[in-house]
Amino acid sequence: MNGNKIVEDILLGSRLRWFRHLLLNLGVLFITIDIFYDLGNVALVFTPDRISVWAAYFIAMAFSLYVNIFYLTPKYILRGRWLPYIGGMIGCMLLIIIIMTLSSNIWGPDRNEMAAGPVNVISSMVSLSLFFMGTSAIVVMRQWLVSNRRLAALESATLESELNLLKKQINPHFLFNMLNNAYMLVNKQSPDAVNVLLRLEEMLKYQIEDSSKDSVRLQDDIKFIRDFLDLEKVRRDRFKYGIEVDGTVEQIDIPPLIFIPFVENAVKHNADSDTISYVDIRFSARDGKLGFTCENSKPDIPSAEVKVGGLGLKNIRRRLELLFPDRHELKIMDTEDTYTVILNLEL
Repeated sequence: MNGNKIVEDILLGSRLRWFRHLLLNLGVLFITIDIFYDLGNVALVFTPDRISVWAAYFIAMAFSLYVNIFYLTPKYILRGRWLPYIGGMIGCMLLIIIIMTLSSNIWGPDRNEMAAGPVNVISSMVSLSLFFMGTSAIVVMRQWLVSNRRLAALESATLESELNLLKKQINPHFLFNMLNNAYMLVNKQSPDAVNVLLRLEEMLKYQIEDSSKDSVRLQDDIKFIRDFLDLEKVRRDRFKYGIEVDGTVEQIDIPPLIFIPFVENAVKHNADSDTISYVDIRFSARDGKLGFTCENSKPDIPSAEVKVGGLGLKNIRRRLELLFPDRHELKIMDTEDTYTVILNLEL
């Protein structure tokens, strides 16, 4: 636990409320304990008169500080009303000095010098004002921390809602494509239809269940991509693909469906043509960084007729901004013959 976390827990933790009150009262005790000092002997002297004076001083001081913490600061400082706050603080300090003077005159004749002159009054007010402003600063800091926590929680909830919305926009589109591929195989009465449907069942399970998680194993995502490309290969006669993995990926966790939109896009815009079409994928894991490259051939039709991109890629860009802020680099290279996506992530 770092220092900032400890400070936040002390200022905000409901279970440490008693500790905050204890610290405040120990501070008041530290200020008021000088009542027991005998300036001549430089020693603590506990007599009934001094104890009575100290008790009055302590109660007045603690009461005024609680008024400052729970009334003056929230009502005036947090609302930017400085003049009423200063007036209220001066009133509290004068109350303390008056009670101190009266109690000294009643119970402690030897302490009359405390209220003997304006110098002592001014000195006391300066010291008290520093303590009052210190407690107000703590209240302001506490309010700032509370506001930051609320803002962070709101931002987190907003980001989570946006990410879930992006997932929901990607999932139906991808599921439709897989079901459409399976339908075409069954319609052709392909002998591979049964195996393809079994594989599709596994893919649907992964798509529906695992995609709702915050993270999945990279090797599971790679298997999902391989199954998807196998399904595409069965459906198409002139299609091939390759998946290369460089480095250890067994222990790497990633957000689900990060790479699928790029692969789906590569397949979608890699239509059958007179030549063999391909999709080559490469994963590289090194020193806390993950690299992904997806290259696909382009069909033998004018480039103006091929629309690359769409909602899937737009959404994945936004997801990357939310999940890996300042920790990702996405490059897309579009040439006459190939379309290449290069994504680097800092894990």
